[in-house]
Amino acid sequence: MHRTFVEKWAGSGSAPYKALMKLTKGIGILTIDAFLRYYYAAKFIIPHRVLDAGAGGSSKLPYYKDYVGVVSFDLKLVSGVDVAGDIRFLPFRDKCFDTVIAIDVLEHIPEKFRDAAVTEMKRVATKRIVIHMPLQDGKLFKGHNCDLLFSRWYKQSHGRPETNTQEHLSYSYWSPSDLRARNFKLFGTYNTNVWMAHMITAHGVLYPFNIMLAWMLYTLLLRWFDKKPPYWGGIALLDIQTD
Repeated sequence: MHRTFVEKWAGSGSAPYKALMKLTKGIGILTIDAFLRYYYAAKFIIPHRVLDAGAGGSSKLPYYKDYVGVVSFDLKLVSGVDVAGDIRFLPFRDKCFDTVIAIDVLEHIPEKFRDAAVTEMKRVATKRIVIHMPLQDGKLFKGHNCDLLFSRWYKQSHGRPETNTQEHLSYSYWSPSDLRARNFKLFGTYNTNVWMAHMITAHGVLYPFNIMLAWMLYTLLLRWFDKKPPYWGGIALLDIQTD
């Protein structure tokens, strides 16, 4: 996940950053990409105990969902992370969270390990698992196509690969059928053209003008095309069956 200057300067777990996020809910602070993925995914949370698996720092979920107590989990113990570890071996007891949510995490894991991660999320969840990730079927979902276009643009513009996107491309993309085969219900998120426009803006203009310009474009124009197919990624839900 791409961190803004504010996150790098203040630290995602710092008091100034939290105050800004509480005031703005990320509008004008986060990139459109980060805002939208959290804004959409948070709608599907079942309170109150939530594990943000792969948060990358202090979880942003409480800014979009009231009455949520979140544990921020990531591979490295950076600022704002409560517990560090491997998502394939979650260091929590069984059934200790209402919702486990992984936002843009599974695409950074080789496919042969993804089921292990999903199994662990099932083990510690009592009500719901929420996953957000890029998907590819060449029809309604074109995450691979968009990532490839963005990766080429970034390398031409900056003279080096964009590491997050390169990791997506180095592993296989799940399709909607892969998630449905694992009993997930799927919802599309943002439109491919919307995604590409704000990614190029965020990486093609100097901070803070990139954030301001991206928010202007989204508010005045792009939001009208948001949540229309083809989609870059999807939100997948798995409701835990209880006896």
